[in-house]
Amino acid sequence: MQTVESLAAMQPEDIDEALEMMRIALDYFHARSDYRAVFLSAYEIITRNVAITIRDQRRGQPGVFIDPAWMSRLAGKFATLYFRSLSTFERPLETERAWKIAHGLAIRRRSTVVQDLLLGINAHVNFDLAFALSRNILEHGDQRHPETLAVRKMDHYFANRILMRSINDIWCVIPKDYGGELTVLDRMTALLDRPAAALALIHYRGRVWDYAVRLLRSSSGQETNGIVREMDDVSASIAEKIAAQSIFAITAWQKIAALQRRQDYAGLCFND
Repeated sequence: MQTVESLAAMQPEDIDEALEMMRIALDYFHARSDYRAVFLSAYEIITRNVAITIRDQRRGQPGVFIDPAWMSRLAGKFATLYFRSLSTFERPLETERAWKIAHGLAIRRRSTVVQDLLLGINAHVNFDLAFALSRNILEHGDQRHPETLAVRKMDHYFANRILMRSINDIWCVIPKDYGGELTVLDRMTALLDRPAAALALIHYRGRVWDYAVRLLRSSSGQETNGIVREMDDVSASIAEKIAAQSIFAITAWQKIAALQRRQDYAGLCFND
């Protein structure tokens, strides 16, 4: 029987294992109508789209990536960091603050669907991704070869094409499965513009590559710790802004969003 502790301990080796474990975690969250399912559902959609591209390239079809096998391993490391975040409250309060805000609001059911989505994206991209990139680079010894490192950077940016395509999938699935303010906003306002959301994510991913390179080039534990603190500060600052409404006030808009939100996730299934 799965527990949050067993989910937090999962360490997928590649993208196929990551998808399998994400679905195990989603089953767990859906059975408990846990708000943490919202971000994980969006994350699973993106990962599935990346996996489809990698599988097509393995079969000889034209694809996006220069080295799909390297990207598959990166996806495993990236997902491992997500699962690890489920145990964030076991670590010091001053660390992983973006994840503590994201998971804390979801566990207390103090968030809207859009907040669950944005808080998860912020923590996983702005805090976790640089670690996944630097660890995958080190595992393959890429840091010793500038030309290989350039290829890794290109594949990192090529993934943005899949992210752009995935935004529409997320906009279709999340409102249908979880309700919330997306069901209203997408019809009535331009507050959540899909291209703008994709471009913001791409901007963050560009900054993340720079953090990964700095981690690789750091010459001391003190320097590395300083970079990690900077990443924590940046991601926590964004998380605080996203979470501010839930923390300080219950607005009329939040009440509308709460009424639109689905509270029972039992019976939700995957859209393969």
